[in-house]
Amino acid sequence: MKQTMWPELSYPAWKETCTTLHLWTQIVGKIRLSQTPWLNHSWHAVFF
Repeated sequence: MKQTMWPELSYPAWKETCTTLHLWTQIVGKIRLSQTPWLNHSWHAVFF
């Protein structure tokens, strides 16, 4: 069985993409939070 290693990912090279992805993830979470009925202890706010 041949094992392959993940390629090295240089953070400075994709820092802007990482920041953008993080912000879009937060936007999706806020939309889901606003569209879902409230459950005790924010159980309705799980990110899938």
